[in-house]
Amino acid sequence: MPADYRWPQLHDFWFTIVTTIVLGSLERAFEYFLYDWFYDICKEKNNLEERDRRTRKAIQNMYKCCYYLSATVFGYLTLKDSYILPPGMGGSGSLWNQFKDFPYIEHPPLYRFYFTGTMGYHVGGLLNQFFQKKKHNDYIEMMFHHLVTAYLYTFSYMTNTLIGAVVSFLHDCTDVSVAWTRIWAETKHSRVTAYSFVVAQILWSYFRVFWLSQCIYVSTMQIEVYTLSPILQPIFGFLLSCLLVLHIYWQYLMIGILFNYANKGVAEDTVNNIKQVVSTDCESEEEKMKKGGKALISDSGATPSKASPERKEKNE
Repeated sequence: MPADYRWPQLHDFWFTIVTTIVLGSLERAFEYFLYDWFYDICKEKNNLEERDRRTRKAIQNMYKCCYYLSATVFGYLTLKDSYILPPGMGGSGSLWNQFKDFPYIEHPPLYRFYFTGTMGYHVGGLLNQFFQKKKHNDYIEMMFHHLVTAYLYTFSYMTNTLIGAVVSFLHDCTDVSVAWTRIWAETKHSRVTAYSFVVAQILWSYFRVFWLSQCIYVSTMQIEVYTLSPILQPIFGFLLSCLLVLHIYWQYLMIGILFNYANKGVAEDTVNNIKQVVSTDCESEEEKMKKGGKALISDSGATPSKASPERKEKNE
């Protein structure tokens, strides 16, 4: 072992705790400063509860879009000159080099801060998912995704394997376009939403399906050679494969949304939607007046006020 080699340490995750707190605060700041602005341009104008939900969802995706864009730039600057990022992702290395000089692998500059820092975002997502009051349609899938992601982050860092940074990078590349599309989906600009959605699906297929499958294949083929544990390879490969299956399943659902738009002209996010039926207590005042007016029309055609029950009795 080189005398000055620094092994990954558990206390390195102090930066994960810091970024979890900072990013969580930043997400709330987005909502505080942008809520009123987006509430005015939200495409939902009638149902107040639905309008509030859509506004919060759009602002959350604004925050996500900014985070993913920043993480993608940071990740690329960290990995572009490394021996592992392939040309297909903007690098000059190869995935097959992931165990080069293992276990004393060469860490790219800022690798430790990039990897433990982006982990803080996913830890925050896991906490938000766990304490979520209104469950989304994909609650179980997302909870599983967050748990597997947290485990793989920890595993990849502590076992000194660089492949985890590449997997994190390819996820962030895709999520920029997904978050961007979900922002437009809450406005009246359906055509922009559709075009953005198509781009997101292309990037999803390229990064999250093609390149992730390459990472899984290379890792599971090589990890048996470079490790001593007979159970390490199947567990690592299985969990990465679970992520790949989830990505394919989600893309199947998202393509269904695209076909729905092509056939009906409606582009609704049915993947990340609220399970709970929206309460009718928050209907628009116009709808309430219409329903109330129908109920109050008497046989004679008069419309008595709610405060005058005597009028209803006289009409009878």
